[in-house]
Amino acid sequence: MCNTEFPNHARAVQLYSERNNFDLNSFRNAVASAPDPEVVKRLMRIDDFVRGYDSTKAISAELVRVGVLSDEQELGLGGVPEDEWQGFGAVKKTMAEFKDSYERFLARCVDLAGR
Repeated sequence: MCNTEFPNHARAVQLYSERNNFDLNSFRNAVASAPDPEVVKRLMRIDDFVRGYDSTKAISAELVRVGVLSDEQELGLGGVPEDEWQGFGAVKKTMAEFKDSYERFLARCVDLAGR
């Protein structure tokens, strides 16, 4: 499965998976694996990445309280605070796309109901 909005990315994943030496088992539970530190280091230079990747003080404090984290700063504290979430670029883009899709779907429903 490839979760992307870009068809060329999905196609690249497909082509990669069709290689003779591709080993699907090497990706089993990949989400639980630690990310490549060098990749994270490069990404941490991008403010929007840090804001989406890091936690916040409030969320980290709750994770410490319930025993998920041992230290509030373990996930970084540069994440988007809840009161700023709606203004975060990635959220605005996604919400605009959902709204546009819903409005097109609604228009189609109204059109079909009117027939």
